Amino acid sequence: MSDLIERLRRLYVQTGMNYVQEAADEIEHLRAEVQRRREHIAVFDERYTQLEAERDELRRQLAEAELDAERYRWLRNEASTARKCDPMVCIYPLDEQDLIDGDRLDVAIDAVMGASNE
Repeated sequence: MSDLIERLRRLYVQTGMNYVQEAADEIEHLRAEVQRRREHIAVFDERYTQLEAERDELRRQLAEAELDAERYRWLRNEASTARKCDPMVCIYPLDEQDLIDGDRLDVAIDAVMGASNE
């Protein structure tokens, strides 16, 4: 009987140790998984920060473009009425001065821009 009790004790200790070892292995596995996820999150955080900076730059550029568009629309459509005179836009050379506005101004600008892009 004493031998049986001793064998049961050893079995309990071995089994208990196996549980402890399994638990320790699982803890190590979970720690590694937590570290991997933290690194993954850090990558996403960095990309998120980059995207925020890109968004802010695009917003700044859009605001600039909107202001330029507003200026152009005023020049195209309102310059002549604001000063109660002919539009303030000219085609040069000066000896062939031609004041233009509206659709004619768009065509003239598109022509000059197209020529400079070639």
